[in-house]
Amino acid sequence: MRQHPIPQNVLDVEFKLFTKFTLKEFAYLAAGVGCGSIFLVLNRQVGLPGIIAWPAFLILSSVGAFFALVPINDQGADEFIKNYFTAINKPTQRVWLNKQMQGQRIKPIVKPNDDKKGKIIGGKLKTDTKLFTEKPGDDILETKPP
Repeated sequence: MRQHPIPQNVLDVEFKLFTKFTLKEFAYLAAGVGCGSIFLVLNRQVGLPGIIAWPAFLILSSVGAFFALVPINDQGADEFIKNYFTAINKPTQRVWLNKQMQGQRIKPIVKPNDDKKGKIIGGKLKTDTKLFTEKPGDDILETKPP
């Protein structure tokens, strides 16, 4: 008897509303066309100039279609834009410390408790835990040349 692969990600399947449209894609498309159609209604009823109404309709509808239908790097456009702005606003920074500076890193300030309560570490009660206190000169920016 042949073995068959067991699906691992059963709950990640999105509900298909129409043929290939998921509910999220349909919502993006409907929101874009709906917001754009507001300008067409304002054009007919209130007298908004067509030079404003038609480009606004086309821009909002195309933005809705872009978010609904265009994948970028194998992910939806909305997910790509969210990841892009997250990467721009939170860049990864690395700080290199040579051997002379390794003892001078910034260390956390922990205030010791005055009460003698024990701490539970690894399921056992310990009363002799040692806490680190920062001393002047522990800052990385206050380095002295050798």
